[in-house]
Amino acid sequence: MASPAYEQYRLDEEGKQLLDRMMHHNRRDGAFDPLMVPVRVRPEVAAKFLTENVKAPLQQWIEARRAGEIARFYNVTEVAGLFVKLLDHQEKSADDLCRSIECLVALGELGDEELQKQATGYLDHIAAHQLLEKVLQPAVQCLFYLPQKATPQKLLDRIRQFTQQARASAGSPAEGEENASRWEEYSEAEIPLVLHAREHRLKLLAEKDPAERSVALARLYLGLDAPGNFPDWHKWAALRLMRETFQDKPEPRVTGIRSALAAIPDSEPQEYKDHARGRGVKAILFFKGSLDAQEQRWYDADRTPRFQLQG
Repeated sequence: MASPAYEQYRLDEEGKQLLDRMMHHNRRDGAFDPLMVPVRVRPEVAAKFLTENVKAPLQQWIEARRAGEIARFYNVTEVAGLFVKLLDHQEKSADDLCRSIECLVALGELGDEELQKQATGYLDHIAAHQLLEKVLQPAVQCLFYLPQKATPQKLLDRIRQFTQQARASAGSPAEGEENASRWEEYSEAEIPLVLHAREHRLKLLAEKDPAERSVALARLYLGLDAPGNFPDWHKWAALRLMRETFQDKPEPRVTGIRSALAAIPDSEPQEYKDHARGRGVKAILFFKGSLDAQEQRWYDADRTPRFQLQG
């Protein structure tokens, strides 16, 4: 296995403590950036940590999300089956449903064909749940991470029910249309956009040329592309770049990021250019690249918030 972004891993105990701090941050006080998976942890330590911690009961749905991000970052696909065990068909609250949705995201990203098939079937269970309306947005966005066979039909059927109920329970036709439009937005706009983003994701992953794939991922990471305006493109691209580095080597990632940086149009607002360049040069360093003079100037001037591919 490659050592993709650093030459020395943390001591195992330190790595375990940092992973615990991230995954279970909601149980503690103090500031910690939930976007950041701790770096320089040996993948074997990450896998063992997840094996010990991804099990019922997780206190909050956010713990399932963070566990999935750790697994995706370190490419420990062997833990994917742990997320299936959290899918108990016993959700009693919106938080329970959100936890199950996060498990489906992890299975879509990490699971083999059989696990992805199980995730696809479980989405139909969520679509039929009496509390679906409270978690409709994450349920719809979950489609992005699942295979092409995961269709939105059951979700669309429930949205149709919500729309009819909104019209029937309103005090006036105008109020009914206003309430119904909130649900129709999902079927007419939100779901088509998520499916468009998923099509782009699957096409990108099917690209056989690592260099082409790295450029496409870097463009998503820097915000040059955002098919379907999917809100999670930045993080998805960051975690995917890291996973591919564990599978291969860092050099194609550096080349891809430089290609994306060179493609930033001068016509873009300065704020965006500063943000993309700052994020890009920090990612180059993260993947063990060296900065040229221009990149060093961008790095010295950078004021962008910390994000995943750095540190």
